[in-house]
Amino acid sequence: MIYDFDKPLNRLGTDCEKWDGLQKRFGAADVLPLWVADMDFPSPEPVVRAIAERAAHPVYGYPMRGEDYYDSFVAWEKKHWGWDVKREWCNYVPGVVCGVAASLMGFTAPGDGVMIMPPVYHPFRNTINAQGRRVVNAPMKLVNDRFEIDFEALERGAKEARALILCSPHNPTGRLFSREELTKIAEICERNDVLVISDEIHSDLVFWGKKHTPFAMVNDWAREHSITLMAPSKTFNVAGLVASITIVPNAKLRAQVDHMIGGWMHIGGGNIFGLVAARAAYAEGEEWYRQMLRYIEGNIDYLDEQLKKRVPQVRLMRPEATYIPLLDCRELTGGALGMTADELQQFMLGSVRAAMNEGTLFGAEGEGFLRINLGTQRANLEEFVRRLEKAAEKLPIRF
Repeated sequence: MIYDFDKPLNRLGTDCEKWDGLQKRFGAADVLPLWVADMDFPSPEPVVRAIAERAAHPVYGYPMRGEDYYDSFVAWEKKHWGWDVKREWCNYVPGVVCGVAASLMGFTAPGDGVMIMPPVYHPFRNTINAQGRRVVNAPMKLVNDRFEIDFEALERGAKEARALILCSPHNPTGRLFSREELTKIAEICERNDVLVISDEIHSDLVFWGKKHTPFAMVNDWAREHSITLMAPSKTFNVAGLVASITIVPNAKLRAQVDHMIGGWMHIGGGNIFGLVAARAAYAEGEEWYRQMLRYIEGNIDYLDEQLKKRVPQVRLMRPEATYIPLLDCRELTGGALGMTADELQQFMLGSVRAAMNEGTLFGAEGEGFLRINLGTQRANLEEFVRRLEKAAEKLPIRF
């Protein structure tokens, strides 16, 4: 089946956060939404069909997961990343952040240090603070306009941390960590007895034939001292169906995670439509997935080329993975214009009429950056570049 990712899709009026939530989030409903991380593409046809078939039965009682529920996911991981996941390692959790929260509650105590690598997905910091744990920053560093792991900072942070929340691939820098980088992380965490909670929700969104390495695969220690969190939500655009997966090879760790999710938080039941959608996505979504990756690669190439040609003050940080990379706007914030972070956001909202996540949302290291969503029709990116080019021509120069 050939999917048309260029085809416009009106999402207004569907209680969609990305479009219907613009007024509440940005104070303007008539801006181009290039922010929250879901795609403007219909989900794979097999997913839509599976939901429709289940919806046709008029009883929506408590669901259960059959013994074969994880078979399609296990096969997917083996085929795509060479990870031989065992069925007994897997369990349901509504969302990856729920899994992070459950893991922190199960393996850390109030006051414990929890390490993150900013600029990074902001709910990590929020969850750590909400649980009375202590944020330990090991910031990424910019090297030749590319975010790299600062292993010295990681080593320092590990000495005062009980756990590391690893984002791999990394949101929002778009980094796909190599096996060598992940091995160094594992070695640091092993030396300092740090548990790794690995958010790998973007693991399928890697471009140009690159390969994701699950953290639990890098060595024996990593396998036995990590909790991996994955989901079909980003891969197949089904975030609203709340169906994520914990993968915990260590039986002792797994028992505690399962207790926190099922016995303590009581969030282990599942959503009827999420369960059928997840199974169908991994079993039958390959064709859609391949076409979607190629389309987003085209969006990356388009935006990169057009910004260089028409608005060189703003540069795309080309992602190795994820469709929500950063725009480098430091020529606007740190150069002759000297915009503050707030002024940059207001320029995008007021002059460009485009809504993106401010880089500072992900930590102080994100200052001068914006996060843009490339999981949309190319026409929307064409319109964004047109608006940005027009607005940039009117910018005053400050000396």
